[in-house]
Amino acid sequence: MGLTEEEARTKDVNIKVYRSPYGSNDRAVTDEEREGLAKVICDSKGYILGAHIVGANAGELIHEFVLAKTAKLKIGQVSSTIHIYPTLAQINKRAADQVYTEMLSSSGFKALSRFFLKFLK
Repeated sequence: MGLTEEEARTKDVNIKVYRSPYGSNDRAVTDEEREGLAKVICDSKGYILGAHIVGANAGELIHEFVLAKTAKLKIGQVSSTIHIYPTLAQINKRAADQVYTEMLSSSGFKALSRFFLKFLK
């Protein structure tokens, strides 16, 4: 759905790519459907440019990203959506959650955290 990673790179050099393998999803493991991947391509502001899912029930899972792209939602809004446990749909959430993992591990956030922690001592 939407742009591939290669197409997005030709349009915007600052894209972000988030991946979530089926093998890390409890429902996929339980159903013995460990082979697969969800990949979401976003611009630097977090808007979804494309999403691709390969694996069991991919046709059912892609709709969340189709809706998010059509509604011009950011990837963080997909992350904030409740995904019932254990379902394959959590593959989408895990891909989207990476935007926050990336933010929390940035050097700017770490420096800001150290600054505020000085006042708590």
